[in-house]
Amino acid sequence: MPGIAPRLLCVAVVFVFACGGARLTAPPNVDVPPPAVTPEPLCKVLAPRLEGVTRQFNLGGALVCEEVPGIVTLGQFGIGNQLDRSLLACVDSNTQFTNSVSIEPAAVSSIEYTTTATSDASGSIGLGRIAPWLPDVKAAGAAGEQLHLRLSVTEATWESLPAVGRVFEAQNHAFNCLPTLCHDNAKMVYKVLRGRVKVEIQTKQAKGFSTGVTLLGSSATFALDEASKTAQSVTLGSNDKLVLAIVTKAPKAELSDEGRCDGCGSRGEPCCENASKCDDGLTCLDSVCRPAGYPGAPCDNNKCMNSGTCVRGVCRTGCGAEGLACCDNGCAEGRQCQTGQPARREVSMLDETVERSGGLFGTDAEVELGSAACGNGRLRSRFAITKVEGDSAHCDEAAWIEHNDVNDCRVSAHVRVFPFGKARCRIQVFATEVDPSVPKPQALCK
Repeated sequence: MPGIAPRLLCVAVVFVFACGGARLTAPPNVDVPPPAVTPEPLCKVLAPRLEGVTRQFNLGGALVCEEVPGIVTLGQFGIGNQLDRSLLACVDSNTQFTNSVSIEPAAVSSIEYTTTATSDASGSIGLGRIAPWLPDVKAAGAAGEQLHLRLSVTEATWESLPAVGRVFEAQNHAFNCLPTLCHDNAKMVYKVLRGRVKVEIQTKQAKGFSTGVTLLGSSATFALDEASKTAQSVTLGSNDKLVLAIVTKAPKAELSDEGRCDGCGSRGEPCCENASKCDDGLTCLDSVCRPAGYPGAPCDNNKCMNSGTCVRGVCRTGCGAEGLACCDNGCAEGRQCQTGQPARREVSMLDETVERSGGLFGTDAEVELGSAACGNGRLRSRFAITKVEGDSAHCDEAAWIEHNDVNDCRVSAHVRVFPFGKARCRIQVFATEVDPSVPKPQALCK
């Protein structure tokens, strides 16, 4: 972030290399090791200073140390401190998320932190006491030696999401994330400090590292620089840039300003009072925002939900299909409006309301209803599934159990409920029968 003052860099130095580890004190000028101490966690010590940096440089949220880089990163969100979801799950492609990220230098040429440490009798150097994400190093030739450590960060950058709403533009999956993002206690990572870490270890002993140096445990994150190794100096560096600090804030205010948390405009929600009424890709029908393919809305690539029929670009029900009356705008593609056949009328075969609860982990349930035989010369015509209750639920997917048998009136409905939510879904099945009240043949689609 251009313009960061030296004070911010000093705080970042202490944070990057001391967070979560033991505080190391300089040894006295005598040939005896310093006494062991039990330091207070440095993240706790640094908290007031980081708060001051946040206020001074207007970072948009609290700058906090990240004890284990890689666990939390840009765009993660959740309730409280459980940042267990990612905005990548809310978009149709990673490109939309990547294009929304702003990357800029952290206005530093180098960040350095120096300290001393004593290796144990086996030559192990506990770098994890400085920062828990640093690997331990073993140098058998430097056993029990007082070592000088210099840690530095290069290529430091800020990665930011200027606006979470920008990520959601024209996205079909955004509504799955809004219940969490619009929660009063929701938090999201808006900014991260990322950099490449290098650790140089030096000894005054002439043969300190001549017998070799080994990284203990997993070395996937750090590697030794063999080219620069000498008998008195060895350097290890991170293979990739690490997330060293994060800034989180509540996304609800921003999303509310865009009308995404006010309970209108999204799929299945009431139409808003503004000019657009609904989000992009949705149509206001009977005061509710419906997606393409919903009865009465524009067709979705010539397809319709709830067994509707696409008639000249609009999804219609009860007309336009084979054997049904002609709609006021004609028939489906490939059908013509003709007379001579007995008129048929649509009758209700099923009208039931089912209830499901989300429980602790959410629910995905398939509900099968209806009769295997429509009976009495009836032919199934359509079904409808409507959410009656449940802000954190969806019940707008259904299909015939037997796709090719028009005499089978059974339908399978999919009900999805988020954790701790509840859904009441109304499922209806309709069929057609000859209408005895119509004396003359009605114009039908054939």
